[in-house]
Amino acid sequence: MVVGFDQPFAAAHEHLDRAQTAWALEATGHRVEVAACMLGLSRKGLYLERQWLGILFAGEDGAFAQ
Repeated sequence: MVVGFDQPFAAAHEHLDRAQTAWALEATGHRVEVAACMLGLSRKGLYLERQWLGILFAGEDGAFAQ
C-alpha cells in the first residue's frame, strides 16, 4: 500500500482503514467476530466501519463487495 505525503490525511486514513478491514475479513474467511477482534473493534464497531467504507456482504456465500 502506498500513501502519498501530498494526499490529504482524511483520504490516507480512509485508504488505510479500507485496506485493513478488507484484509481482516479475507484473512478470517469473513467471520465478523474474529475480524473485529483482529482489528481491535467490537462487532458493532466493525459493522459501522464497513458501513462507513461501503464494504457490504454480497450474500449468503460470505463474499463481500465494495
